Amino acid sequence: MTDDQIRVGINGFGRIGRTVARQVVANPQLRLVAVNDYAEDLGNLAYLYNYDSTYGRAPSRAAVLNETSKSFVLDGHSVSCFREFDVVNTQWESAGVDVLVEATGVSSNVDGSHVLVRDERVRKVIVTHCPSVPVDIHLLVGVNEAEYDPLVHHVIASGICDANAIVHPIVHLDDCFGIESGFVTTLHPWLSYQNLVDAPTVMQNSPGHFWTDYALGRSSVSTLIPKETTAVSALSPVIPDLASKLEAFSFRVPTPIVSTADLTIRLSTEPSIDLVRLALEDLCATSRVVEANYESLVGVDYRGSTASATIDMQWLKVSGDMLKLIVWYDNEWGYSARVVDLVERVGSMQ
Repeated sequence: MTDDQIRVGINGFGRIGRTVARQVVANPQLRLVAVNDYAEDLGNLAYLYNYDSTYGRAPSRAAVLNETSKSFVLDGHSVSCFREFDVVNTQWESAGVDVLVEATGVSSNVDGSHVLVRDERVRKVIVTHCPSVPVDIHLLVGVNEAEYDPLVHHVIASGICDANAIVHPIVHLDDCFGIESGFVTTLHPWLSYQNLVDAPTVMQNSPGHFWTDYALGRSSVSTLIPKETTAVSALSPVIPDLASKLEAFSFRVPTPIVSTADLTIRLSTEPSIDLVRLALEDLCATSRVVEANYESLVGVDYRGSTASATIDMQWLKVSGDMLKLIVWYDNEWGYSARVVDLVERVGSMQ
């Protein structure tokens, strides 16, 4: 470890927690020093980090030294491991955490993050969703991260995968042609709280409570499930005027990874398809988080992509003032890449 590395802690070692961990370990500017998860078996957490059904084996192996160990060895150094349900009860300061990634999705842990910063137990917290409780600022990389003020903003929300994907073409199309209204339909892979077979489903962000949308309790592996989405509401703190012109809903689909967003936009003008294509190509050429695709690809081909969004140019459609656009994104790996971007940014700015 070098003195200038940013010391990172992760609260919640689930899908996002582990993909963030892999990317932190691969980043020479960062050092993973602590993990908290209320799972009882530390060996199981190390196993799930090492072997992933979506992304394969981790390049650096986590190893638990013994049954009584409260840490595992990763990339040649010790990572402190805690087993607390409440983020406030976790001894982050004992591991010297600079930036904490709050990846549980539990609202009370967002409130607790403010306490950690107030008590100077960590310097900054990145919240890996769009919480209903207050944070200091919502940042979407490539859109508004320049608004970050290290003296004022300490608990930072990084949005959700869908918002990080759709915000770029929406903002750029509005800049180029104006947007009157639009509708977004996301196709999102199943998540861990869903069921293999029909049963009531526990809410992820409110443990002990069940979804009142009974459809979410249906088998995630055998059918498409329509549901509400926060894809647009997660844009509201960043681009409120544009977000107010959009509506959205989602389907949970029986695939393990990679999402797509289907955007239907009514523009303020009637550009040709060639002019729209040029505008989108300019976006992809100037943004480090947006890419373009011209090949006949399917969802799995985007697995492991670090892009926030890949615009599928072959499905671009324009008719008068109406535009149809398809955007692909790895809802875990691509989103985690943005979380790590924010960790590096806020950790390096005193």
